[in-house]
Amino acid sequence: MQITLYILFPQAFLALLPSSVNLFTRMVKTTALISLIGAIDLLKVGQQIIEVNLIHMPHASFYVYGLIFILYFALCYPLSYLSQHLEKKYQHNRG
Repeated sequence: MQITLYILFPQAFLALLPSSVNLFTRMVKTTALISLIGAIDLLKVGQQIIEVNLIHMPHASFYVYGLIFILYFALCYPLSYLSQHLEKKYQHNRG
């Protein structure tokens, strides 16, 4: 039991950390967000906004897709930063 707890689990955790964070980031992108709008739905609504405002604002796509980019960046960057922090922390303790 002690071998499993103190040797195997820490090594398995270090090996699975990058892929787990990648999976969690992908889950954030593909599942429903705060207001129950998924990635495809968010892009579809953005496309509809662009089509409605195409005559009045020809550059509306830049603003709409820019906002969508900022939303996803705000969700995914902290996860990536957390994964880098955890990897450094556990690599330091490992070596």
